[in-house]
Amino acid sequence: EKPWWGAAGAVVIGIGGVLLAMDIPFWNTLWFLFAWIGFLLILDAVIYSLQGHSFVRGRRRELGARLFWSVPYWCLFEAYNLRLENWYYVFLPHNEVVQGLFAFAAFATVLPACFFGAELFKALGWFEDIRWRSLPVNRGVEAALFLFGIACIVLPLAAPKYAFWMVWG
Repeated sequence: EKPWWGAAGAVVIGIGGVLLAMDIPFWNTLWFLFAWIGFLLILDAVIYSLQGHSFVRGRRRELGARLFWSVPYWCLFEAYNLRLENWYYVFLPHNEVVQGLFAFAAFATVLPACFFGAELFKALGWFEDIRWRSLPVNRGVEAALFLFGIACIVLPLAAPKYAFWMVWG
């Protein structure tokens, strides 16, 4: 079976590009969503072509879980940004309900984008032949990593001017 959803993804990107170029208020604010959803459909079709299964074809339950959990995952970063004031969004829909739906759909693409990329690397066989010895991890290393994790949680809130980057840790 040919992965038809790759072509559908290209159509979604194309429609989004046309609407963006036409500079139609409201529709051009949705470009991000058209681009990511289209890209993910194309990427999944490539994965399917390489290995015969993908998230859209055969792993829909897993895809649904990743779409679902991506929203609270990204909302955590948004919550941090209330204190950090490190980024903001432009060209948002003016209607708050539409803005909320748009944000929900956009946030749902975050984890799938990460996992689709990893799946593509796997399907291409990249990094399969790389071998190295395991790094020794003792209780001291575990404790240091635990403390660093706590610092990544607390310091961006306590000193956002200097520790904003740690939110990504």
